[in-house]
Amino acid sequence: IPVFDAHAESLVWAQNGYIYTPHKLGWEYTPTQLGMVVTDNSMLWTGRTFGFGYFTAGSMLEGFIFSPTTNATKKVELPVIRGEINYTNCVFSDSLCWCMLQTKSGKDYINHAFAITSKGEILWHHTSSPDDHDWLETIRGKTAFGNDLFCATMDGIQRVRLNKDNSVEIKQFTETAQYVS
Repeated sequence: IPVFDAHAESLVWAQNGYIYTPHKLGWEYTPTQLGMVVTDNSMLWTGRTFGFGYFTAGSMLEGFIFSPTTNATKKVELPVIRGEINYTNCVFSDSLCWCMLQTKSGKDYINHAFAITSKGEILWHHTSSPDDHDWLETIRGKTAFGNDLFCATMDGIQRVRLNKDNSVEIKQFTETAQYVS
């Protein structure tokens, strides 16, 4: 599948083992290389200030942070995640990447969420079953602002706030339930 994403100023894509962005002088010039990826086994997303991606090789999952403007990548030490990756989504604020992925192992589905800094540090990791009926019941329907992740749930918008001590505070806005599905 095509692997590309965009932010307010530009776009990035993976092709033939490299991450590219358009040349500053325009499309008629050779694209700028931002880093390397594994051909046909990589995904990436970009925010305004940094991007996140991962690649798989067999059962290994390796994450990386990249700059959308310079050729700088950094490894992200993801925990061992068992099972086949079924679906992934990332949303960004200027300071955090919230990466959500769903894995399948046998008949079981597990949803994972990570709060990752622009330096590649994982500040928080949460797992949930889609049957748990919490904010991570689905991977889609989320957006980020500052240290907050806003999630569409059946009970309305839910805010997941990552505090300075890396604890999490969750607040439900039940009055929004009629506007979300």
